[in-house]
Amino acid sequence: MSNFNGTSLRLVIIAGMICFGYVLTDTSMLSAAKGSPGKPTAEETRIVDSTGKTVGQLLGTFRRGSGTEDLPLIYADVALLVNGQSFVVTVDKSRSYGNIELYFTGANCTGQAYFSQQKINIGARLFPSLGVHPSSNVAYLPNIAANATTISPLSSTRFDGTGRIFAECQPAAITLVDAIEAIAIGDLSTLYVPPFTLQIAP
Repeated sequence: MSNFNGTSLRLVIIAGMICFGYVLTDTSMLSAAKGSPGKPTAEETRIVDSTGKTVGQLLGTFRRGSGTEDLPLIYADVALLVNGQSFVVTVDKSRSYGNIELYFTGANCTGQAYFSQQKINIGARLFPSLGVHPSSNVAYLPNIAANATTISPLSSTRFDGTGRIFAECQPAAITLVDAIEAIAIGDLSTLYVPPFTLQIAP
């Protein structure tokens, strides 16, 4: 992507290699990371699953929490295309995560899923809001053709302290007056099989 300059791309590549367990022993990889001729482009830096299938292009990485932990977790943001829908998903080595809360009509994140219209803010977002079920790993996008409705959800996803990773289910005791129906677009754990690793295309 044209927004990546050489320094930024090298930092993303090195961070991704640390995140996904790469050891830089191959001299071609070392020279590429240092910026010698033939260095990888953004399009060549990708996340693959355990079968070798490309999950998507690596866009960037971020650390979990304040960064003061001895062994902080590092997550990767990946551009993804599923069933004709384009979005950005966050992954670690073992699973995928959404970028916004999901609300459910049943307990334990069961039943129909919804988003908050105010939070998805469809018109202002560069890429669609994405919800991922915390246990089934089913991905949801907002039904932008649906009208907002009022629901009393019994459960919702919640973030794990990063403000970005919605990885857990919790009871909900609220009235959501701007609920937008969520549409399931696929089970990410069957489309892409963990563990995930970073790969630089040859």
